[in-house]
Amino acid sequence: MQRFFAKDQQSDFFIINEDDEYQIKKVLRYKINTEIEIVFDQKLFLAEIVSLTPLKIKKISQLEEELQLLNVTLFIPFLKENKMSFLLQKATELGVDKIGIYQADRSMIKKTDNYLKKLKRYLKIVKEASEQSKRLTLPLIEFVDQETLIAELGPKFICLPQAKINFKNHLKKLDDYDNIKLLIGPEGGFSLSEEELYLANGFIPINLGTRILRTETVPLFLLSSVNYQKME
Repeated sequence: MQRFFAKDQQSDFFIINEDDEYQIKKVLRYKINTEIEIVFDQKLFLAEIVSLTPLKIKKISQLEEELQLLNVTLFIPFLKENKMSFLLQKATELGVDKIGIYQADRSMIKKTDNYLKKLKRYLKIVKEASEQSKRLTLPLIEFVDQETLIAELGPKFICLPQAKINFKNHLKKLDDYDNIKLLIGPEGGFSLSEEELYLANGFIPINLGTRILRTETVPLFLLSSVNYQKME
């Protein structure tokens, strides 16, 4: 059953955005009496399409579904659009709670004046991935600066190939797996000054084993590791 995130609720009716309305009418070609899932205020509802012109979606009942949060924040550099789209989609499917996008010294892609337009596109990607993966929440996406990064609290890790200990061994030492921060570098790696700054401000260096992974693959490896550890 298709899931949508509602932007508002009026009495027993849900309000969705224009893109979702287009999908219901023109892409999925749903008819009156079609039942769908609606998420509103982190709660799941069974709803029914009772009118198409105008579109009216009526609540039938609230469904019981546990709110499962993976309280992990990813910090990723600006990437090419195809890589960013892939990363955002898959990280959302794997349960990431927050994604901070930052400017690294060696980023191949620089922050430009149209970043707000990009942010709108990124939010659409994670929304669609959240619906597909049956989430009750949308990941928060924001652009962050270096000062924000070094001020982060909680267990925070930086991926460095020369690190002595791998991520798996560090995870085993944690009492829980909430509030984890994961800092991933650009294709060219961190500059020496960046490494020194982050290490001096509490980031724990980790390696990912002997394989050399692409920047967009690293977050998926890390999130999969946290998910696996939580299930054990």
